[in-house]
Amino acid sequence: MSTSGIPDAQELRARLASWSTWLDARTDRLLALEERCRTASAADQADVAAAFVARKAIADRLAAAGELVDRNRREAVAVLARPLVDSMGGSVGTDIDDAAKLLDAIIGAVEQRIAGAELRQAVDLQRAAALEADLVVAERLARELGEQVNQVAQLRQQKATHSDDAAVAATAAKVRAGLEATDRERQRLFAAFAIAGDRLQRLTTREDEVRVLAKRCREKVLRAPPLAVPSVAALGAGPDPAEVRGLPWRAARGRIEPFVDKLDRVERALDEAARRFEAPLSERDELRGLLQGYRSKAGAKGYAEDPELEPMYRRIETLLWSAPCDLDAARPLVRDYVSAVNDRLGKGLIR
Repeated sequence: MSTSGIPDAQELRARLASWSTWLDARTDRLLALEERCRTASAADQADVAAAFVARKAIADRLAAAGELVDRNRREAVAVLARPLVDSMGGSVGTDIDDAAKLLDAIIGAVEQRIAGAELRQAVDLQRAAALEADLVVAERLARELGEQVNQVAQLRQQKATHSDDAAVAATAAKVRAGLEATDRERQRLFAAFAIAGDRLQRLTTREDEVRVLAKRCREKVLRAPPLAVPSVAALGAGPDPAEVRGLPWRAARGRIEPFVDKLDRVERALDEAARRFEAPLSERDELRGLLQGYRSKAGAKGYAEDPELEPMYRRIETLLWSAPCDLDAARPLVRDYVSAVNDRLGKGLIR
């Protein structure tokens, strides 16, 4: 800096170089904005054009100052401090700093608006892609299922006319989800029907097993469950696969679903019958094991022939090993025997 307060030539060139670097960066941003305006926000093209005008005014002023560095530094500094006007005479700034602030403000505002427009555009594109995907799936399933064909066609028409895209997209997503759920049910029923023949054979075998178990339970246990074993043969052979194959989904479902449901009910009934008939036999075996275990426990302590315990054991043994076994009578007697053994051994009641 000279004694007169005017920067020397080197300092002035450095200041102008800094301005040039700043201007280059703004030029790059403006060129990028110009391209983005073409695809995302045509309404901002006027502001971008105004920014280019301001940029040119600043560039011209920097060029004018640069030409004066070697000849008249005082005038060069003065040039930078004078008001800037564009080619049409419009004010750009009271000085180069003010013009720079204006240019930065325009660029920042346009960038923000374009970013918002690009985001909305991206959302719209994603929604359009999702809508198209939903419609493609819905159209295929509607044809295959013979359901909601008219509704899907109407949604396709609404998409083409862009009538309330958000509502159309939401409805299409729901329609697709409903059709997919129906299709899953269709596939489940057809898969179940495809193995119905094998399942009938398996259930027939299961029925025979449960009938044998029921007979054994009735023979071995008094008051066996009064439960009938369902008949698989009563179901019949079911619908003819060849006839079902050519039917529309609704008609096929009307034939298949009742038969598959009957198979499910019979299978559940056989499982429940097996559980009910197995339960008393298992309880009898558990009571036998408990009785013998406590007799061995008493015997290990020298009470095998105890005059109180032994008659109790013999009586219960007779009950549990008789057929049919009276579990209602044996159950409290086993508890009494266990309690008596524990008392005799000084260990208190069984836990």
